[in-house]
Amino acid sequence: MTRGATILPAMRAIPLPTPLLAAVLLAGCAPTKGTLVVSVVDRLGAPIHAAHVSIEGAPPCNTAPCIRDLPQGPARLEVTAPGATHPETAKTYVIPEKNKRLEIVFQELPPLPPLPPLHAGTAVITLGTPGATVELFRSLPSAEHRDITAALGDGSRALRMPIAQGELWTLVAGSEGHKALAKDISFEHDGDEAPIAIALEPLSKAPGGGGTPYVVPLGERITRPTRVAGMDPPYTQKAREARQQGLVIARCVMTTHGFLVGCRIVRSSAPLQNDAVLAALATHRYSPAMFEGRPQTVFYTLPFNFRLP
Repeated sequence: MTRGATILPAMRAIPLPTPLLAAVLLAGCAPTKGTLVVSVVDRLGAPIHAAHVSIEGAPPCNTAPCIRDLPQGPARLEVTAPGATHPETAKTYVIPEKNKRLEIVFQELPPLPPLPPLHAGTAVITLGTPGATVELFRSLPSAEHRDITAALGDGSRALRMPIAQGELWTLVAGSEGHKALAKDISFEHDGDEAPIAIALEPLSKAPGGGGTPYVVPLGERITRPTRVAGMDPPYTQKAREARQQGLVIARCVMTTHGFLVGCRIVRSSAPLQNDAVLAALATHRYSPAMFEGRPQTVFYTLPFNFRLP
């Protein structure tokens, strides 16, 4: 034995009763998180999917409903919605192993742009610019696309297209070296005919008078449109599984009634997201672009950036 050493008494484990031991183990593994589900609606109860939800201590959501697993305790959040002038804030309490549902109501959202009466009639379409591409896009009651270039042929015959009551169609025509043209098809009374002569102006020539509905790019003198309805594209499961991320840019024609038609992907580094972007754009509605107090048909470019969490 070494001089000066201290002899410690032997330690003996004291067994705990089985129920007490189980309680100690369960206490160390007790759940500490719950789930918060945030939905966003307007004053009429219609869901707002394009809302941005920021929750303190958690990644934000760019769409609603927003679902996040949060630690037990108080949670503060801020929600913004397209067209709303101020964000909505709220506080709640997260309970472990429980789904806490919270509904955020935006009372002051701008009304949707009014629509004219959608009468039934017949569009009589003639082609005055040989080689032009002519397409029809239906916004209401559901989306539809028709390419009528071949049906118009060389322009020697007119195409008669019946349009039912409640349908909103937009004609878009374009040709290389010419200004693009877009026109919403409407009738003053049921059973009317609407003659539409497609004569595109060369790019070197200024548009003529008479309210010719040319598609123009957004510029400084045009009031930019504001989205008032529609959803953001979701991050698809296929894109997540492929670890695909990046920028998707779509280009559309925005009509004088605030609908997007003729949307096309012009650039994409996440092609598995392309269909989701086009499907989301079909749900969008805007207050239209304005020039000197009049709604304008404009080209509109929309970028979407997708990043893996």
